[in-house]
Amino acid sequence: MMISVPSRVAFLAMPRAGSTSVERAIEPACDILFKENPRIKHMNFRRYNKHMNAYLNAMKIDNVVTTAVFREPIEWLGSWYRYRARPEMANNAASTMHMDFESFVEGYLQENPPDFAKVGQQSQFVRGPDTVSGIDFLFKFDNLIGLQLFLSEKLAHDLSFVPQNESPKKPLALSPALKARLEQRFETDYHIYRTIAI
Repeated sequence: MMISVPSRVAFLAMPRAGSTSVERAIEPACDILFKENPRIKHMNFRRYNKHMNAYLNAMKIDNVVTTAVFREPIEWLGSWYRYRARPEMANNAASTMHMDFESFVEGYLQENPPDFAKVGQQSQFVRGPDTVSGIDFLFKFDNLIGLQLFLSEKLAHDLSFVPQNESPKKPLALSPALKARLEQRFETDYHIYRTIAI
């Protein structure tokens, strides 16, 4: 999560949605940086609203707009699966190196997911106190150029996003029945994704 106080814009880093690429581009123009500890770097909107927004208001820094990236839900989950299949994760309980995507999704859909499938949900990341999404400007992952232009104008910098944290290529095949279950689980996520105008 990064904030430019002069530009009055905050970028909330959705995991597995290009956040590292964006943050490396905007970091020189930001005053408030949370970028190392994943739990702080990936602060969701509710935590931002409760803690950071309250702090900004106390400092008389108002009208800060929030922005984030939202990915096609199954593609987003597939990115987690691939990311956790990296060789350096081989001896970690969260590794997906030796399983297929079906097994990963079956774990994800459990009431109490195993370690490898504890990745949360995009809709929970953006959820507001009383709204499906509290983010002011939400961009689709496949429209990063739109976010790039938006932030370039806001920050008065000519930005360029360079891909980071690329994962191993692994197939994301699902049976029709399992895909239907996953789409049902992601009902709110798909609603958000389909209503993003930018």
